[in-house]
Amino acid sequence: MQCQEILASGQQCGGFAIEDSEFCFTHDPDMAAERAEARSRGGRARQVVLDPEVRRARVQELKDGGLKQGLATLLGVLADAEALENSVARARTIGYLLSVMTRLEFALDKKSVYDFREYEDEDED
Repeated sequence: MQCQEILASGQQCGGFAIEDSEFCFTHDPDMAAERAEARSRGGRARQVVLDPEVRRARVQELKDGGLKQGLATLLGVLADAEALENSVARARTIGYLLSVMTRLEFALDKKSVYDFREYEDEDED
């Protein structure tokens, strides 16, 4: 059965009514709490939370000489960003990635992230 909701355009909703209702999930007034929960779950699903142990391991890899791998990863991310539709967000992302890559390449030359941090501190004086 088709949803009985009449849209602002005057047309009937094209969705299918849920079981034991005249309305689809979107328009059934009895489903308001479920819709709110679904929206909340959707927002949480988009969040990427890196496990603290995984983060520590990745930082240790960089300290142990994985800087080249970090640069390779950033190059991949940069390629993905360049493929996006042109926008202010894309431009900011590319600029930021290039900044990080420049710092990482400097760290590779210095062989240590800590050397780079010490260099930054000297510039601030």
